Amino acid sequence: MENFAQLDEQMALLAEGDRSAIEVLFRGLWPLVHHYCEQMLGGGPEADDAAQAAMEKVFTEAARYDRALHAVPWALAIALWECRTVHRRRQRARTAPLEMAAGARSAGPSPEDATIERDLLDRAHAVLDQLSPSDRAVLQATFAQDTTIPTAISGSAFRKRRERALGRLRQAWEKLHGR
Repeated sequence: MENFAQLDEQMALLAEGDRSAIEVLFRGLWPLVHHYCEQMLGGGPEADDAAQAAMEKVFTEAARYDRALHAVPWALAIALWECRTVHRRRQRARTAPLEMAAGARSAGPSPEDATIERDLLDRAHAVLDQLSPSDRAVLQATFAQDTTIPTAISGSAFRKRRERALGRLRQAWEKLHGR
């Protein structure tokens, strides 16, 4: 596995359009992303699919990579969203009566995990409600990695707004919930 600084450099090169960085990035990121997806989804073909989709997004979204970020956490954040998508797909496709009749174990989260997740989401919404609409829009554009979200700003101005919005988000969280 390549060291993280080299992966950061290669990701920056790819973001600038240097396709020769793809091989080094794939060798360095694939084992990390694949292992992460296996841990999040319990292994199996869904974890493999999520890891492949995450790597595809890493490469197709490389132009949006921010050099201020490290490549590994950036790639793992993309993998997290892919795992969440698989998890949501599982929940929608699940048919509880058939599973119960077959005696199958539910693949969903435990009641304790579901309660913790709801609590965290409620806390996050409470913090986000304290931010201005412009800060929420910047954070949505940042975390959604969605090119359909219109932003009137781009480049360094957007990065500076994102940095300020994240700072205000952190302050609001600490004000409501502590560190």
